[in-house]
Amino acid sequence: MVEKIKESNIAMIYFAYQDFSQNIDLERFHITKTQHRILFLVSHLTKPTIKKVLKIMGISKQGFIKPYKDLEERNLLETRPSQDDPRIKDLYLTDEGQAMITELNRDQSKKINHYLEKHDGDWQKALEDMVTHYLQSF
Repeated sequence: MVEKIKESNIAMIYFAYQDFSQNIDLERFHITKTQHRILFLVSHLTKPTIKKVLKIMGISKQGFIKPYKDLEERNLLETRPSQDDPRIKDLYLTDEGQAMITELNRDQSKKINHYLEKHDGDWQKALEDMVTHYLQSF
């Protein structure tokens, strides 16, 4: 089965991502996948706005508002009017939000770095190894 998957770049990325993402302990932080995605995007985008995050996540404003408000109420995220256009809402991580996303990313960074070091930085071999590891868990 692994050999067939290795013939398809799409399958490789899909299964490697499954291996990569399965070890995130969101329950420990009391957040959902949607909230994790919001925090992740805000931490990595230049000038993140609500509109930009909605587009990237591919969700409606309705699907965004509840997880977003919870993050805001927990002092993990804040919104400020853009200096360029006050109608635009810029998103910022608070110190607590930055600390949380840093800790959430730590295990994933270790995992990906392990695979890359094992294969001397060869992404193809690292992805293949991730696919094999993921499929062995079944």
